[in-house]
Formats: sequence, structure tokens, C-alpha cells
Amino acid sequence: MPRTTAMILAALAFTACSDSTGTTEQPPLLILGSDMGPRFQNFTISRGTTPVTDAVVTINGVTLPASTTGGYSYDTGTFLQPGETLVLRIVQGGETIEGRATIIGGTTMVAPVANQSITFGQPLSFAWTATTDPDFWRVGLTYSLAGAGNGIQDSVPRSARSRSLATATVPTTATQPIAYVFGYLRGTFTGRVDPASTMKVRSINLQAVLTKAQ
Repeated sequence: MPRTTAMILAALAFTACSDSTGTTEQPPLLILGSDMGPRFQNFTISRGTTPVTDAVVTINGVTLPASTTGGYSYDTGTFLQPGETLVLRIVQGGETIEGRATIIGGTTMVAPVANQSITFGQPLSFAWTATTDPDFWRVGLTYSLAGAGNGIQDSVPRSARSRSLATATVPTTATQPIAYVFGYLRGTFTGRVDPASTMKVRSINLQAVLTKAQ
């Protein structure tokens, strides 16, 4: 290949990866929520695989403490009610991102019920009613094993209202079983954000404390 042609191709390749000022564009922000919700907020901010530690972050207008790891675990102190909106705002590198999700309400857990007997190893049937479809549901069971918290869970399509959860992996020595159902919203974003971003905002806590069969 002639040297002049190679130089032209290299220049074109650089231009394709750069903005109008000749500066290579940064990857978009990646926001990954982990059980954000009516009160407790857990999420990370990164660009690609690099944690973002210099962002100005607010939840419904309240500025969060700075993070040295790109991870946030924050208690707002009060509960948002169903129908209220959780607003996550991030300002970093000259960019502003907003994520929004409306807290889900109108959900009732029908089964299992409080104090229902459970035998580990046998499927546990869940049922619930809802007036709003989230992006997906999650059913699960938490338990204590040798003093440590453990759990199993399963994701369920948004239109579902029942599920059978296998408990074969729960040790027979487990205690303090609690069943739960949560609806989750991925949230909607404005600004330049990685398509994999998700707020993962869950509904008000729905759970039933069960009794271990003797």
C-alpha cells in the first residue's frame, strides 16, 4: 500500500473515533442499580470498566456524599409512596444524566401467607395481585444458616401473577424462612448513557415470615 494512502486511512480512522475538536470521546456513563427503592438506594457509576469517583450525584434533589469507589449505598431517611417518582441525577465530565422511575403500588402478596409451614426441598407456591405491571418480578426466600443470611430467588415476567420456587438447594438445617415478592423497574434515562444502564427500582416490601416444618 502506498505510504500516502496509508496515512489517509489512518487519519480517517482517528476522525471516526474522535469528536469535532479532535479529542477521543469517552465511553458513556454506565449506571447499574442494585435494589434501589422507596428509601434505600444502591448503585454504581462507571465509564466502561472504570469507576467514576468525581460525579455530583443527587437523589430527588438531595446531594449524596462523594464516592471513592464509584459505588453508592444511601438511606434517604424517608419512604417515597406509590406513584411518587425517584429521580437520580448525575453530573460528571460536562455531562448530565437523569434516571427516573415511579414507585410501584397496588400490589398484594396472596401466597404464601404469614406463619405458613414450609418444608425445605419441596416447591413453594407464590401468588400475588397487582394493578401495575413492572418490568419484571422477583420471588424469593431468605433464611438463616449457622447465623448467616442466605437466600434463593427467581425472576418472573411482568405479566405473571404466580410462580413455584424450587427449594431443593436450601439445607434442611436452615431457619427463619421469609418469602417475598418484588416488582422491579429498570427506569428511563436522559443524556448519553450506556444502553446496559438500569436503575432496578423495586416496589414496597411484600413478604411473609414462614414457619419451618418440624
